[in-house]
Amino acid sequence: MKRNVFVRLLLHLTLAMVLVTIVSGTVVYGYMNRMLKREVYASNVEVLGQTRKIVENALAEVQQTASSLALNKDVQRAASLDWDMNEEYRFLEAINGMFRDRVSSSRTIHSIYLYSVRNGKIISDSGIAELSGFWHAGAVETFRKETKSSSWYDTNPVTYAEGTQENVLSYMMSVPLNSLSKTGVLVVNLKEDLLYNAVVNTNNRKLGNVAILNADGNVLSYKDKRLLFTRFEAADAEQMKEGQTGYFIRDLNGTETFVSYITSDMNGWQYVTFNPAAEVFKQSRAVLGVTLTVSGLCFAIGLALMIVVSGRYYSPIKRMVQAIALRAEPPASYKDEFSFIRGSFDRLWNLNEQFREKLRENEIVMREHVLLHLLLGKQTAYEDVARELDEHRIPLKPERVAVLALQTQFPEEADEAPELNRKLLRYRIVRICEDIAMEAGGGVVMSQVQQHDVVVLNFPPDTTRETAPVRAKTIARSVQSAIFEQTGLKTSIGIGGYYEKATDVALSYREAIDALLLERMSEAGGIAAFQDLLAGQADRGSFIACRGQADKLIVELKSGNLEAALQIKNEIVERLRTDDSLGYHYKQMILNHIVNGLITVVFELNGNVEDVFGADSNMVYDYGKQTSLTQIGAWFDRMIEKTHAFIQRKRDHKTADFMDKVTAYIRRHSREPLSVQSVAETVFMSGNYFSKLFKEATGKTFVEYVTEVRLGDACAQLTGTDKTIADIAEASGFGTKLNLIRAFRKHYGVTPTEYRKNGIASRLENG
Repeated sequence: MKRNVFVRLLLHLTLAMVLVTIVSGTVVYGYMNRMLKREVYASNVEVLGQTRKIVENALAEVQQTASSLALNKDVQRAASLDWDMNEEYRFLEAINGMFRDRVSSSRTIHSIYLYSVRNGKIISDSGIAELSGFWHAGAVETFRKETKSSSWYDTNPVTYAEGTQENVLSYMMSVPLNSLSKTGVLVVNLKEDLLYNAVVNTNNRKLGNVAILNADGNVLSYKDKRLLFTRFEAADAEQMKEGQTGYFIRDLNGTETFVSYITSDMNGWQYVTFNPAAEVFKQSRAVLGVTLTVSGLCFAIGLALMIVVSGRYYSPIKRMVQAIALRAEPPASYKDEFSFIRGSFDRLWNLNEQFREKLRENEIVMREHVLLHLLLGKQTAYEDVARELDEHRIPLKPERVAVLALQTQFPEEADEAPELNRKLLRYRIVRICEDIAMEAGGGVVMSQVQQHDVVVLNFPPDTTRETAPVRAKTIARSVQSAIFEQTGLKTSIGIGGYYEKATDVALSYREAIDALLLERMSEAGGIAAFQDLLAGQADRGSFIACRGQADKLIVELKSGNLEAALQIKNEIVERLRTDDSLGYHYKQMILNHIVNGLITVVFELNGNVEDVFGADSNMVYDYGKQTSLTQIGAWFDRMIEKTHAFIQRKRDHKTADFMDKVTAYIRRHSREPLSVQSVAETVFMSGNYFSKLFKEATGKTFVEYVTEVRLGDACAQLTGTDKTIADIAEASGFGTKLNLIRAFRKHYGVTPTEYRKNGIASRLENG
């Protein structure tokens, strides 16, 4: 800042007072009228300049608003693309909301419109309409045909439904900006009545009647435009066009009028004021004498008051500037303290607008973040949950909730067909869920939470724990039916428990996932509530016992015991028939487990399901066609027998290869603890069957073979290394030194030490 405002203010005022005093003391009566004319003119021009500044600031605001909107990507997209009101509704609503925000944040902007040439429609801050119904349609069409990219248009009256009118000035700009091809026209209307009132309220006492004319001489703003036309037609319009500022006296409609005017450099508009000449020069003679008498006294008193008052009011301004400057060094481009303060507030305003824009963009992300935290149980305080739901305007009440988890079965061609892609289908599913949830009492929908669509429901105040599951199932059936009708897709739905507070949503969500897992074991399109999974101790105990029998059936089948496997199957079927403590879902889970076990056996032995059960066989489908436990039992008999025959064929053809693999396994793991059962399990056999098969293939028992392998390893270490007997015993798999000595004495008749000495002596003799 070059000089502070206090010094500049004192200097300017002092010079002005000196000038006034000199002029008033030296002028003569003959020049009084001219002096008064110039004084009145100077005063009028100064205030007209203020008027021009007010108007140009308002015009600049409108032009800046129009430019920022014309450069906005969403506005350009709305102007250039075809509109699909169903698909683009939210997008067009966002444009509408952006216009409303701009209008509500401005005192002078009346309305904003965007005309799309491609769609032939107008978007405004109040909605979407046809161009033919737009009150300014003629000016829009005229602007489209012109080559210029922006233009102001004359004042137009806007008539409201109640019969009232409001005058507006229209500024039009092409979209895209500076483009030869105008795909859209942006119209920003300025409140002419408000603008004129602001000028009159500021300047009426000094100027009287003020008028604003455009470069062509048309009236843009005046208190009564019809009266102005009558009065101004007689004025010398050509003289006004010759200079930037001036004045003249003319007889207008029988009244001698003092006319002052200035012309704007910005757009060529003229600012004119009319003062009756009689009022201007009424007291000229009296003023002359008083001026000469008191000018000297006024100068002295005014100078003293100027110093005192200016210093008093400048002190807080100086302190404020110093406080701001401590945090931000003012650039040299600022002329004084006032411009520095104004620039600081402008920067703060821009930063605030940027922050608000980013906050609006992230609002959807923040809402999903809050809901995800709620589902995952990261929010545990009821007050915090209620506060965040309210802050982010999430349509979910913090009490009486339950969760639905949806798993939709998509067709394989959904990824390839443009008209039926996954993204569109998921969007339609979410909208279906939202509509049904709103009709049922409220709630929110989240898409693809851990690969599920999730609906969090609110229930009415009269809901109880007994009635909530019934209502939840009714809503789930409505969702399932609507999705199938509109998309043709089957949906499985899991229903979580009902809770009084939203802090327990995570529990209901996990329960819904657990219920959904039960439905995955059968065909898609089922509905399961978590309470269906809740069973007493008898239910759970019976289920575990039957599950254990099913596992035993598979083990016996792998071991080649067909009779034992069939016997276990009969026991399971009989128990399912007679045990009423087992629910339907538990019985389904047990039988599905046996089906999956048979298929797994085939895969483990590198078999093909079609080769084992038939070329056209589908195990899950064939099982689902059985209508009673008797039919299921007979079907399992056939499947078990086919599986046993497959296992036997595999064993008959690969016994030798099998034994090679087993003996190789024993040699690799001979240093580890080995038992018949542990090795038999690696090849999916029972211990007894494995021992029998091993004896037939090798001529030795399992223990004899393992001992020979370990003795061979120990002998090699005794003759080839310097390890101690204890280390060799541990390294060769005998575990302890005593076990190694016993084995040596039994097989070789000597101790390990004697064996080592004999081996050394033998090498020395041969050596």
